[in-house]
Amino acid sequence: MKLSTLLAASATTVALALSGCSSEESEPHPSTESSDKAKTSDEPLAEPKELTGRECLTGSWLADNKFLLARMKEIADEMKDVTGEVVVTFGADGSMRTTYDKWHITAVTQGMPSTIERNGDDKGTFTASDTSINLKEDRVTSTLKVTAGGHSMAVPANPVVYTNAAFVCNESTLTITTPDGPMRMTRR
Repeated sequence: MKLSTLLAASATTVALALSGCSSEESEPHPSTESSDKAKTSDEPLAEPKELTGRECLTGSWLADNKFLLARMKEIADEMKDVTGEVVVTFGADGSMRTTYDKWHITAVTQGMPSTIERNGDDKGTFTASDTSINLKEDRVTSTLKVTAGGHSMAVPANPVVYTNAAFVCNESTLTITTPDGPMRMTRR
């Protein structure tokens, strides 16, 4: 397979991955119960509270790598691993920041390993209704490197732009569905 073909396939993978965006287990949220009233095992666990719009989105979200890998494997079984972190932060003022920290996607195509590595920060803005979100990155400073067949190549990182992407959100989980597929994140 030509390196350019492998890099093109890897770039497609990046587009899918970045539209979707790590499964580090999230830490449990501190309990809201008072210290003088302990729950008993007979009490049902509370369901996460459904939130909507900016009320739900505001804060930092860790992308679910395991979820992303499973979605990518539905399209291409060559995908083997996703590691590192992608944290998306939605500000109450409509600002958005995506931070990539040693984020790697590993695949094997025709017996040849390839990796995609992304690091750095991208910034932009968002607007949201109760059920949909518009995302627009306007300052992409993260770096993207594709390595395949022993060769590495810097690839321009394109800004994420989505209009009317559906989302479902509660206190701990956010799922955004884009034309490239769903991405799931947990609140940090």
